[in-house]
Amino acid sequence: MNKQNKLNLLTKISVLSVSLIITTGPAISPLLPDISNHYNNIPEAAIESLSTVQQFSVIISLIIANFISKKIGIKKL
Repeated sequence: MNKQNKLNLLTKISVLSVSLIITTGPAISPLLPDISNHYNNIPEAAIESLSTVQQFSVIISLIIANFISKKIGIKKL
């Protein structure tokens, strides 16, 4: 596999993983009451953290992206 194909594959994987991280929180939010009812031995706060924990990675990524874009350029980022 040549360098250009590796770069294209890495780009596709990166975009898909970012998309997955951003969309999972809102996708499972409506199901939280059902999950809470099914797993009544788990605290409700722990179940609600399912939809909020991954948003921290989004916030951190946005903050880091600003510094990275200043270092390497927006086009490369």
